[in-house]
Amino acid sequence: MADLTTHVETLATDPIREVAGFKRILVHVDRDRGADHRIELAVKIASKFAGKLMGIYVARPILPPAIVMGALPPEFLADEAMQNEREAEAGRRRFLDHAGRHGLDGGWRYLAEAGIQSFLRISRYMDLVIIGQPDPDVSAEGLAIRPEDVVLGSGRPALIVPYIGGSRSPWKRIVVAWDESREAARAVADALPLLMQASAVSIVSIGAKVPGGELDIGEELRRFLADHDIVAQAERLYPDESSEADVLLSRIADLGADLLVMGCYGHARLREFVLGGLTREILRHMTVPVLMSH
Repeated sequence: MADLTTHVETLATDPIREVAGFKRILVHVDRDRGADHRIELAVKIASKFAGKLMGIYVARPILPPAIVMGALPPEFLADEAMQNEREAEAGRRRFLDHAGRHGLDGGWRYLAEAGIQSFLRISRYMDLVIIGQPDPDVSAEGLAIRPEDVVLGSGRPALIVPYIGGSRSPWKRIVVAWDESREAARAVADALPLLMQASAVSIVSIGAKVPGGELDIGEELRRFLADHDIVAQAERLYPDESSEADVLLSRIADLGADLLVMGCYGHARLREFVLGGLTREILRHMTVPVLMSH
């Protein structure tokens, strides 16, 4: 087997490799300010992997106070449905325009009934689902799709794009948050097509070593990735007064990374998905796109 130095030199002379993966990509299109960034990113990924691209609009829920529901005139609900249709049509035109400018034939779905279940059913036939970080200026009750619902309920990897943007190609500098958990392992496996295209991969573990472990877990993952022709560097960070999320986000900024890969931690409880602390904080304060798997 060639040593690591020889391997790096080989990559430098052969930067383009054919990689299977992400042949079916679903992107959530909405009226929020981050929709165009998601579409642009979806088009780039579909072009990179010769994939098929589908845009989807989910009708926003109509949420009048329950106490006045019975007193609502019929035209109110009709007007709300018409507004959803107008917004969906505007989103469809933007989506097809982006796709057409890159020579892609984009499929389109409009889910007129608000709710997550139909979205999840469609997403299970995809290789990658691209959704947006919730805009803090939009009420949570008015969201048609929430990232945690998709990641925990779809069974597919989700690429979550910050509402402020983040449409650079996500295969240049990638950080992998690694704790040896099932969720993190799933995320690494799902991200392999992107990791194989990256120019720099950093494995970041936070906290103490596993008791009794002969090797640091980051070093174990580095060896695993090397067997997939991915050159990575492993490091361990020790938070002081900062939270794990703050430490991780700070390191992402230091490295100039444009993508974070991590497991999504959470469980269902009484019809609601309850997130783990790190997952919740990253979703709230993310600065780059995050590929999450559960």
